[in-house]
Amino acid sequence: MHTKFLQNILSIEELAEKGISKNQIHTRLKRGELLRSDRGVYVYSDFARALTDFERPLARIVSAAKCSNQLVLSHISAALWWGAPLLEKPELVHFSVPTNSTRRQVSTKIHRNRPQQCESSVIHQNLPVTSIIDTLLDCTVAYPVLTALTLGNYFLKEELIEYQTASEALLDPGLYRSGRCQQVQELLNPYCESPLETLIWFRIKGWGIELPAQQVWIDCGGGQKHRADFLWWGPKVILEADGRVKYSGIYGKADEVIRQERARQRNLERQGWTVLRVEWYEVQNQPRNLLARLNAAGVR
Repeated sequence: MHTKFLQNILSIEELAEKGISKNQIHTRLKRGELLRSDRGVYVYSDFARALTDFERPLARIVSAAKCSNQLVLSHISAALWWGAPLLEKPELVHFSVPTNSTRRQVSTKIHRNRPQQCESSVIHQNLPVTSIIDTLLDCTVAYPVLTALTLGNYFLKEELIEYQTASEALLDPGLYRSGRCQQVQELLNPYCESPLETLIWFRIKGWGIELPAQQVWIDCGGGQKHRADFLWWGPKVILEADGRVKYSGIYGKADEVIRQERARQRNLERQGWTVLRVEWYEVQNQPRNLLARLNAAGVR
């Protein structure tokens, strides 16, 4: 997944291995074929220009890692390198080191005196990174509950960690943890398949309303089935998280996806189901509106 970053962002030593001397680097910089990415690190300009907003933080990680020695990616940077979705764009690249002495780099944050976390680190996608459990614990202590919960649910969904392992680590009485650890442990949910579903779950738990079933298959009739994101059996309410990825083309042409979705919804409504749809903006910025819609549909 991250190979293209490692192949297009190169240290001066890596360029030398490709037969590109310092003078040639200077020439390519003048021609605009290379760009200076960090101290002693360069990126092919065509690659840099093609980076998306989602890819630029990964490029910064690779650039910072290639001008560093014996540093382990950690915290939010480790989570990103593990593939987890982030709710906010990271401003700094986070590294951990086992001792107290290391030179700080521009746009990086160094977490010192972490021998245990560095010892248990692994090589993932060719870079040293803190383990899944250490990454989750670091982010839980350092960031808001929702950020840590989003990462934890992603790790569970991808089966990078088991629920029991994560739960025990978050509640380990022998280790210092912030109060957020218990909150995240209580909210962990392997059935949330996206950041939006995690945000909805976070709201539902906070409201104290009846908890829904999740990822339940329902017969729509006509040989069609629908998997509900959130479902309340009693009032026959389905809540769907409408994320942009659904219409991105990954699941087929967007217009065809929408057509099939509407057909399934009509069939469900004929069977007495109320189908509510919600997007990120409403859940994040107008949560009381969503609660009112659920209450009006019969969810108590």
